[in-house]
Amino acid sequence: MPAVIVAGESFRNIDLRELGALPGTRFEQGSIELFHLGPDLVIGAQLYLVDEARSLSFDEKLSEFQLAPSNQLESVWWLPSQESTTTLILSNTSDLEVTAQAPVQMGKGRNQEINSTLMPHETRLFVLEPENSGNKRGPKNQVGSASINHSGPKGAVLARTLVEDSRSGYSFSAQFYSPQAGRSSSYQGVGLRLGTATGEKLNPVVVARNIAEVETYLTGHMPYTTADGRDGVVQLPKIKLSAGEAQSLDIQRVIAKAIASENISAASLEFEYTTAPGTVLMVAQSVSQDGNQVFRVPMWDVPAQRNGTGGYPWFIEGDSSTFVYIKNVTDEEQRFTFSLTYEGGDYSLGVKTLKAHQTVAIDLRALRDNQVPDERNQTIPFNATRGKIVWSVRGRNSLALLGRSEQVDLAKGISSSYACFMCCPNSFRNSSITPIGFGMRVNTFTTVRGVERDQTCYGGLTPEYYWGDTWSVDNSSIATIDGSGDAADVTGVAVGTANISAQWEVFTYTLEHDLNGPYCVESSEMTQPSGEVAITPRIDNVTPGLGPVDSPVGISIVGSGFGNSPTVTVGGGGITTSVQSSSATSISVTLNISAEASGGNHAITVTANGQQSNSVDFYVQIPTKLERKSMSDLQNEGGCGAVRNLSYTVLDQNGDPIDMGGIISEGISGFTGPQGVRPPDATERTIVHGAFPDDVGYTIGTCPPPFTATFIQSFTVHLNTSGHAWALSSQNSVSMGRTSAGAKFVDITFTQ
Repeated sequence: MPAVIVAGESFRNIDLRELGALPGTRFEQGSIELFHLGPDLVIGAQLYLVDEARSLSFDEKLSEFQLAPSNQLESVWWLPSQESTTTLILSNTSDLEVTAQAPVQMGKGRNQEINSTLMPHETRLFVLEPENSGNKRGPKNQVGSASINHSGPKGAVLARTLVEDSRSGYSFSAQFYSPQAGRSSSYQGVGLRLGTATGEKLNPVVVARNIAEVETYLTGHMPYTTADGRDGVVQLPKIKLSAGEAQSLDIQRVIAKAIASENISAASLEFEYTTAPGTVLMVAQSVSQDGNQVFRVPMWDVPAQRNGTGGYPWFIEGDSSTFVYIKNVTDEEQRFTFSLTYEGGDYSLGVKTLKAHQTVAIDLRALRDNQVPDERNQTIPFNATRGKIVWSVRGRNSLALLGRSEQVDLAKGISSSYACFMCCPNSFRNSSITPIGFGMRVNTFTTVRGVERDQTCYGGLTPEYYWGDTWSVDNSSIATIDGSGDAADVTGVAVGTANISAQWEVFTYTLEHDLNGPYCVESSEMTQPSGEVAITPRIDNVTPGLGPVDSPVGISIVGSGFGNSPTVTVGGGGITTSVQSSSATSISVTLNISAEASGGNHAITVTANGQQSNSVDFYVQIPTKLERKSMSDLQNEGGCGAVRNLSYTVLDQNGDPIDMGGIISEGISGFTGPQGVRPPDATERTIVHGAFPDDVGYTIGTCPPPFTATFIQSFTVHLNTSGHAWALSSQNSVSMGRTSAGAKFVDITFTQ
């Protein structure tokens, strides 16, 4: 095979058909040996054999055969029906010719003796004869088993048994074990499916085989968690296995009765036996009533495993999904971290807690399709279909948890299980507090969180997650802190700066080696990230919040943390300040607004004890137009004269009144008519609190002949600075005079 490159923190699927593994060729059957460069366990590999048309699937994790402790291999499997086909596969991994002897038991039938000579690297398949004893199929004879001894070096022979029923779609791959690898007299199975699949009831199937020369007793129980978070345990019947006996355990009725009214979200299996470690073999699975859905449950001898961590590929294709099962195998509460990556992002569930013997099931499709946010409120994009999962125990016991992934396509009736332990659990890399170096106001609070980032034993960084334990502050006269765990609330007491700190225990694992192989050494220390918080003055309001250009305006600033000698600053230019009086909660200040100040919002801030407050806007008003408030009826003036009395309010650029004093200059343009009634070219009026009066008309002592005079009246505001004036957009179009019938008129059209 050509060399294959797998990028860091990723996986590749390789179709062996593209490499020549095709029916009718010399590579129609055989074995695969994988070599890789890099640290121990940096590559995990699994072989999948899939026949979608018949819903058959077999998965085979590539093993490190050099670590085999003996030349003895043992296995046990379940026989779903008398019509099922069972194939024994033997493969020689060595450069030597090897002989193998394998007595095989199929149900209650007689032993089948398989004796084979395997040439170097040869693989041979043996189709086992089905039971033909005529016995009615029952729990005790639904079992097959095999014992293999070979003449080669340890690990020279690998063996598997494939069981299939093409009519129903049942398929199962049975592994072989060396009894000498046993470390305890117990098994744990992670992720037992219960309930239904595609409408078919799922039945738990557990097979056990005693290879000891004396009888053994099996005791078991099934811990479970309901969908609403309740925990329970089903006690399973005690089973006696005679020397050499194998049987299918009668547990279905007990489990069904115990959980009849429960909605189970996750379950597991736990068994103990009374003979020496490695003398009992166990296989577990959930099988649908029609045999089409098969969910394998690996049974693990916990002390014989490497550690409590896992790195798995995940993918969502068609109707398939990846499930992850993680189980606490101890009598104490345990914690773990869980995250996944995809192209362009990551997703972190952070630290999760499992009660004693509890199992959790995580459905990645459900997380994605239901847009379930992670602890950072991020979701998995709908277009994310593949990536990598990393989970790790967080604590002192590297074997406190076990886990695996399961790829399931219910529509096709296909599932596979994958368990890849990493070289060691994740180790601490760095910590921090978020937010960091922040500011806050007096009498307000901010929630801070502890953040940890770990690295895998291969050096890859995991996504950050929230964590913490205790919190402290170095100056409680400036700020206080209240909280525990990964979050705490910081409250500003007085203006100034303080340092806040979090503290929690972190763990590091180091890979070591001895004569028994690699192992992980745990160490711990306390991390103490810290950060400065600046407590700043707080402005609650400014009154008034607006004032005219080119004028002094007295304002009151109300808030907290102003101290004894605050300074007030106004942004935007053109405004200076003069503090008249102050206290810790209020400031009286005069804003000296120049004629050059721009109109609109200017940010006001207060600085006390070197800390600047939040900003509150002050609105500078520019005289822009008038609002005509009133206009009187026609008034007689001096015999033949006529006039109308008016009043106006000056408005700013936003159309709001301006409380101001000043002068209005009225200009006349475009006059037509008798010069004797022409108004002065310029007239000044006094503005008081933004309002001024006016009169428009004419005064004639003796009545002239009929006439009409017209003109435009405009307005300009003058305030405090000489040479600065603001021409308003408002104007009057005036038509006045006397008709031939002697009627006087003054008509005024106002344009704002």
